Amino acid sequence: GSAETRYLSKISELPLVNQTRKLKIEEKSKLISTWINLLKTSRNSTGSTFADAIKRGEKSPLPLAFNDLHKETKSEIHYQIKYEGYLIRELKNIQKLKNSRNVKIPKDFIYDNIPGLRKECSEKLKHVRPENLDQANRISGVNPSDINILMVILSKSHKKT
Repeated sequence: GSAETRYLSKISELPLVNQTRKLKIEEKSKLISTWINLLKTSRNSTGSTFADAIKRGEKSPLPLAFNDLHKETKSEIHYQIKYEGYLIRELKNIQKLKNSRNVKIPKDFIYDNIPGLRKECSEKLKHVRPENLDQANRISGVNPSDINILMVILSKSHKKT
């Protein structure tokens, strides 16, 4: 499926598929990247890039060679172009969470009256007293929006010092 190209890095690290299959996935991934770059840089008859037309949901014709691609490959290219902003945001969020191990929470941190932080969450955080955002993120009942609020507050207080 199209997910295999997104998991290429994991497939490369772990012996999940045989070498032949891995090479086919790498080939497909390169083909998708090449087409995405082409559609982002080539312009259609109206003067906008093919990628912009796809994002706007326009039914303008794509380069003829695009039609020769496998249906699944075309679908993946459309998906990646259409949801590029969302995918980039998600990758940034994943990176933020990875970095959350480095965001220390002071031992005397006061969780009360933080705008946007749910009462249930502040109670749990006061009880557990996590050392960093990564630990806070693993507490049952603490959700990603709570972590984002804490990240903003902790980064503001960190910049003051």
